[in-house]
Amino acid sequence: MVRVRLVNITKRFGETVAADRITLNIKEGEFFTLLGPSGCGKTTTLRIIAGFCKPDEGEIYFNDKLMNYIPPHKRNVGMVFQNYALWPHMTVFENVAFGLDVRKVPKEEKRRRVMKVLKMLGLEELADRYPGQLSGGQQQRVALARALVINPDVLLLDEPLSNLDAKLRIHTRSEIKKLQTRMKITTIYVTHDQEEALSISDRIAVMKDGKIQQVGTPLEIYMNPKNTFVADFIGITNFMEGTVTKVLKESFYEVDIGLRKRRLHIESGREFSVGDKVLIAVRPENIIVRKAPVKGRNCIKATVRLASYLGPVTRYEMEAENGSLLKVDIPISHGKQFNIGETVYLVFEPGKANMFKA
Repeated sequence: MVRVRLVNITKRFGETVAADRITLNIKEGEFFTLLGPSGCGKTTTLRIIAGFCKPDEGEIYFNDKLMNYIPPHKRNVGMVFQNYALWPHMTVFENVAFGLDVRKVPKEEKRRRVMKVLKMLGLEELADRYPGQLSGGQQQRVALARALVINPDVLLLDEPLSNLDAKLRIHTRSEIKKLQTRMKITTIYVTHDQEEALSISDRIAVMKDGKIQQVGTPLEIYMNPKNTFVADFIGITNFMEGTVTKVLKESFYEVDIGLRKRRLHIESGREFSVGDKVLIAVRPENIIVRKAPVKGRNCIKATVRLASYLGPVTRYEMEAENGSLLKVDIPISHGKQFNIGETVYLVFEPGKANMFKA
């Protein structure tokens, strides 16, 4: 297994900085995801690791070996592209065998290795078909087989599921994760789909404008985002503007969010001073809804404006008495339902919100 290390990687295209001093340490056998919106630099970073794109500054290491000047075909990386890049005039067998042909692998060993990976991915009966005769999911698996057959040290996947329908995408990402876990290949995955990243990654690097915003496990990034961009990009988040009016004790703050006589009490690992303008971020599932006010707790009066059935939850849009529009998720299993126009009371638990300087 191989450890991948990037040190201050920078890449410019004219005046655009696609990768801005990126430093990452990707562990052996880890499923590591580069996540961010279009144009954030994640594919450029992946192509630099593959050797298809040279950095203007910085170093790339596989274990302790400097890779900056090693050409792509000598890095022993398997790459799965967004459009699969299959040869239309070649059969499935020939497409998968292409990397072995380049490496001049003997005929019998080539056949053994190709059929082994085709069997692993459930493609052995399709060996003689052409890409145009395959479904999108089958083409995706052929591209993956072609990347795996060379026994890569590092597997690179550039938004490989974006061309699949929703149900097949969920199934295929699970299969990729199972396969990666079984084979223990260091894998770097690029996606703009936050749900995809959260579901399959060991760790995630969230990117914006060529910079790393946060690196952590899916749980760390979801529960403890480092800034408002990460909080907003990962999952659904409600934001409320406020002003710190009192430091209650270490990590606890009283915040004015525009209510006449009441303040919210928020717990935060960040330090704030009285007078600081802040944004309170709270997830829809972390807001408790009551039909009567709750004394002595963070409780806000609100009106139900919209209800959307999403399967396991109903997502309500509530207009709080300070004018904030808040999304609230209520699991169907709870049996609670609220009507449009109904007055309710929203309860915020101090430790289940994040707070950032505005």
